[in-house]
Amino acid sequence: MSFVRPHFPILALSLAAALTTACGGAGSPSLSPVAPSAVGGGATISGQLNSASGAPLTTNSFSTMETRGVTITVVGTGISTTADNAGQFTLNNVPAGTVQLSFSGAGWNATVTISGVGPNDHVQVTVTVNGSSAKVDSEHHSAPDNNKREFQGRITSINVIARSFEMSGMVVNVPATAVLRHGDKTMLFADLKVGDHVEVRGTKVGTTITATEIKVEQGDSGDDHNATSELQGLASALTGRCPSVTFTVQSTKVSTNTATSFEHGTCDAVKNNVRVEVKGTKQSDGSLLASRVKVEQGDAEDDNHEFQGRITKINVIARSFEMSGMVVNVPATAVLRHGDKTMLFADLKVGDHVEVRGTKVGTTITATEIKVEQGDSGDDHNATSELQGLASALTGRCPSVTFTVQSTKVSTNTATSFEHGTCDAVKNNVRVEVKGTKQSDGSLLASRVKVEQGDAEDDNHEFQGRITKINVIARSFEMSGMVVNVPATAVLRHGDKTMLFADLKVGDHVEVRGTKVGTTITATEIKVEQGDSGDDHNATSELQGLVSALTGTCPSVTFTVQSTKVSTNTATSFEHGTCLVAVKNNVRVEVKGTKQSDGSILASRVSIED
Repeated sequence: MSFVRPHFPILALSLAAALTTACGGAGSPSLSPVAPSAVGGGATISGQLNSASGAPLTTNSFSTMETRGVTITVVGTGISTTADNAGQFTLNNVPAGTVQLSFSGAGWNATVTISGVGPNDHVQVTVTVNGSSAKVDSEHHSAPDNNKREFQGRITSINVIARSFEMSGMVVNVPATAVLRHGDKTMLFADLKVGDHVEVRGTKVGTTITATEIKVEQGDSGDDHNATSELQGLASALTGRCPSVTFTVQSTKVSTNTATSFEHGTCDAVKNNVRVEVKGTKQSDGSLLASRVKVEQGDAEDDNHEFQGRITKINVIARSFEMSGMVVNVPATAVLRHGDKTMLFADLKVGDHVEVRGTKVGTTITATEIKVEQGDSGDDHNATSELQGLASALTGRCPSVTFTVQSTKVSTNTATSFEHGTCDAVKNNVRVEVKGTKQSDGSLLASRVKVEQGDAEDDNHEFQGRITKINVIARSFEMSGMVVNVPATAVLRHGDKTMLFADLKVGDHVEVRGTKVGTTITATEIKVEQGDSGDDHNATSELQGLVSALTGTCPSVTFTVQSTKVSTNTATSFEHGTCLVAVKNNVRVEVKGTKQSDGSILASRVSIED
């Protein structure tokens, strides 16, 4: 269908009810459509005429008051009528074929074209006129003897999975056999966009149309829709079920649907850490709707392949971290970079997004090169913290060592300064004062370490660390490479509470006072802190992002946000929605809760993004 376009943008507005009466006064008689001059069989065209008044195009600038008395004529015939006070008109006995309607009156001289008018067709149109320009906002054809009709309007909603869209209050189903065109170019269903003006030919039952042909015009925000984008890289954060999956490439969200073609594989070949080339149309939220996905041939298990994801856990002693369900071993020969800057293993933080090149065997990668991006909680690097106490759990080699002070992990690097000694003066059970910047995993990257002078081997000194092994028969445990003997006379306390030797657990952080000979301590007093699965419950964590991998039944559901597992229960509060209605995959949420021993979060509050 073709029609005369206005030379300015016009807001499509359909007025279904009679509006204010004419400006000629309350006593003006209502105007009825003038009877057409032709007589005999033919089509009927009825419609609603709106005026943009030449004013700024807001909702209030459309008026039917200026349409009364406007003459509507079928060009080339003697068929005409006059719009009534509500801007409504009817033309009878219109010949079949392509019809031009002329609108004339005071200051008005415009035409529109309506094609495909059939014998005995009933055509309903809504037209907006401004001076010499006119635009068809909606058009419905309904021939009594044929249920194949034409309809037009703007797409208001698209259902990719159902291959359907809504338009002018109707649902349009688009089977794979339907032809979609924009000018001379064939289009895919995936190319349709909310706001596009379309002309649909098909069969209508109730308010549902099954399309056979769709002609697409440019949408209001059409430039984005013609912007074809291409990108390539490793797929990550894969969710959904083929053919409708969502994944990330180079920080850009990519979605596929039934119209997406896959090269060198099927949709099932798209997996995390598989390299892909994507071509598609950019969406209003910055994501890409893929028209084609090219899956890189070869196996991700090959030597020196690439993998990417977010670090979820770091093992300092083993020089490894976990990412996307894989363990990455980082030998000393591996190169770590952030932009043009070389990094140390100690600089890695939970939450960092990394691209790893290396050899993968099973779920273990041995890295040769790691490119590090800023973690989501990068602002923590500006938070300066200070603490003092005994060093324990010392690992690494100077100048890059890691140790624990008051349950906080401390890391040093070439930029760390040492007072009252060198890096080599930092030893287990030596008292230190540390100043540095807090990292996203709660650890401290030290800018300065002050080493306490004196010897920690004196009688009745203090030592601290985590219990790694308990010998119940010998009443001893191992801590920071030392054996601690606990005689019956030793006092064991947790806060103000007296404890028994049997209450000690592997993982408890303890401060031991006693006499040390070699690597053996004979304790006189032991202060016990909560183990790994205790204090973490008091550590409040916050994160935000898209929900994925949702399972369970409300109120007890489990889902993933930024690679972190989140659980809810009856005590969880939900803001801006309920658990049942609002928590869905790909919905953005803000989560606040307590970190659990397995690294997950038990949510106390989930805020649903509006």
